[in-house]
Amino acid sequence: MSIPQGTSLTPDQVQSFINDGFVKVDNAFSRDLAQVCRNELWADMGLAPDRPETWTDPVVRIGSKSSPSFVASANTPRLHTAYPILP
Repeated sequence: MSIPQGTSLTPDQVQSFINDGFVKVDNAFSRDLAQVCRNELWADMGLAPDRPETWTDPVVRIGSKSSPSFVASANTPRLHTAYPILP
């Protein structure tokens, strides 16, 4: 289920999140910011997206990210309209 731009979650979308575990938020942040975050994750893993032969582990875990790019990506106006206000 996708959220229309400029709106918060509807009751159906909240229920969809509860049922499915996710809600798609279109245009949550810019492509440029996404690329910065991707590059940071690849660097943290010590891997390269264009060298799959070096991907030897089935899972690579990275701890919580608090760099400026990740903080910015989680705090866009678009996402803040989608975050439900909890009592």
